[in-house]
Amino acid sequence: MDIHETSMDRFHKQGIVLKDNLKWYRLILEVQKSLIVTKYSDRSKGLIQSQDYSYNLRRKNKKNSEIFRYDNWHVHARRGHKERFHKHVYDSYGKEIEIQEYKLKDWPELSNVIDEANQYYLDNIDV
Repeated sequence: MDIHETSMDRFHKQGIVLKDNLKWYRLILEVQKSLIVTKYSDRSKGLIQSQDYSYNLRRKNKKNSEIFRYDNWHVHARRGHKERFHKHVYDSYGKEIEIQEYKLKDWPELSNVIDEANQYYLDNIDV
């Protein structure tokens, strides 16, 4: 939680995050995570780890609105998903144009995705 709180504090200070809701006009970042609890050997403490992720940036109230989506929910080699961790990139009409593959060590944290989404917003303020 410390990493999350530190990142959220930084985003609050930058004015990007208000009450843990992102303030971009006409953009939504949907975050879905599947969490698991692992136990230490003494069984007295648990550690919560993210298992599956989906970070989906899309335009609000627009059909075919995806901008990008990081996920590891599925692997489909015939659709270009060789790696479990990948990013779907969409054109301005919501058509998938690219799948970028990642190794686990290169997988972005939520704070990195928020930074990327904020940069997209700043670059495309009229979305």
